[in-house]
Parts: sequence; structure tokens; C-alpha cells
Amino acid sequence: MAPVSHFKLDIGSEPGWERVMSRLSEAIRTARLKLGLTQKRLGALVQTSDRAVTRWESGQSEPSRNKRRRLVVAVAELNREVANELSIGLGAAAQKPEQAKPAPAAPPALSAHDALALALLHAADELDQPPRRVRGALVRYLRRAKSAGLTLEGALAELEAQAGQG
Repeated sequence: MAPVSHFKLDIGSEPGWERVMSRLSEAIRTARLKLGLTQKRLGALVQTSDRAVTRWESGQSEPSRNKRRRLVVAVAELNREVANELSIGLGAAAQKPEQAKPAPAAPPALSAHDALALALLHAADELDQPPRRVRGALVRYLRRAKSAGLTLEGALAELEAQAGQG
């Protein structure tokens, strides 16, 4: 019997699963290295162990939605551009391989994009849905609002009014 250190972990049986894990692993590792953090320091920022970060980066496991949200928030406090790249990487990894789209070459204004990415991750976490599904619903809503001649400010006012009634 081979020693445990040589055991190859079979993470998933779906085709392309390795690519999903490698995208996720790569996004986390790249963000950590760009910030000059150790796995132990990143673990402390996300309130988890350095061993968990090691498993994420090696593709042995993946962070929960809550940990993904904490990762983006912690990285955003240090560097918004790296947080933007990380959230794009986490979002692409959450998609099925055949649906994954390449990240845009140059993101739009970072502060607006970061705010939207974080809001999407928070909404997805609250709804316990993948970010792509929340993003799709939001896009459909905004298109309907636009076709009805509703501005973003008007849509916000309408949603706040409905929230007060419900």
C-alpha cells in the first residue's frame, strides 16, 4: 500500500472539474502572492487555518461561499484591483467549465466594478445561489426597467418602497 503522501485525491467525476479547481486555486494563489501574503496571514484575514488555504491553492478543497466572500472582502481592504481580479476568478470557477467565459481584458472603472462585484457576492451569499444566477436575474431586471423607461435611481426608489411595504 502506498504511503498517504502519495495518494492522489479524486475530487470530482464531472468532466472539466480539474479545470474548475485549477481556476479557483490559481485565483486564490495569484491574489495572495500579489499581496505578498503568506498562507498563514491570508488564513488569519479570512478567519481560517493556513492548512485550509493550502488545500484551496492545491485544489484539494474549495472555500465555502462564506469563505469566498471573506476572501474578497479581506483582499479588497488591502488592494481593490487584486480583489477585482480575485472576484472574477472566483466567479469563473463557480461556472460550469463549458459556460466559463474569459475575463475581460481591462475592467471598467475599478471602484464601480468592485462595488458591483462585492454586492453580487453578498446577494449570492444571502440567497445561497451561485453569483452567475444572481447576476442573470439582475441583468434581466435592469433590462426590463430600462425598457419601461425607469432610471437606476427610479428603480432603487421603487425597490425601497416595495421593501417598506413587505
